[in-house]
Amino acid sequence: KCYNMSPFVWESGNVHKITEGYRVQTTRGKYGRMPIIGKSLYNDLHTNSWLFTGLSSRGLVYHGVYGNALSQAILKGDENEIIDKIPDAFWWKDRKTSKLR
Repeated sequence: KCYNMSPFVWESGNVHKITEGYRVQTTRGKYGRMPIIGKSLYNDLHTNSWLFTGLSSRGLVYHGVYGNALSQAILKGDENEIIDKIPDAFWWKDRKTSKLR
């Protein structure tokens, strides 16, 4: 069904690896549930992995805002593009890195 939206991907793209996924729901913070968005802390699957998950029920409302920030960051190769638009976006990195220490 999505072939007509992006035939180039289907005709020219290559699948390197298929992995499984999980639905993620984040903890409630001062702004409610915020998604996990940004460059992965680990390079176990791919050296250039980016994450975008945990939108919960507000996904229909916020997917465009977060998706735009993430796509700009990926295209520019600079995670700070996300922080410029969404200052608290890396809440999950702060929690994760503090647990790693």
